[in-house]
Amino acid sequence: MFWLGVLVVVALTAWRLLANLKSLAGSLSDLSERLTPALTDLAAKSEEVARRAAGLSARAERAERDA
Repeated sequence: MFWLGVLVVVALTAWRLLANLKSLAGSLSDLSERLTPALTDLAAKSEEVARRAAGLSARAERAERDA
């Protein structure tokens, strides 16, 4: 009878663990969907800043050569 109780406790714990993992996966999926547009926007802005930095760097090189 003792081992039956242990088995039931282990089964219930595993069931709760799986339910929590499923809930966590759903939360992570929702978070990913919410963050994707912000990360895409951030990537676009980062590329814009990189282009401007490259332009300024080239301009500084030309200014040093001409001086």
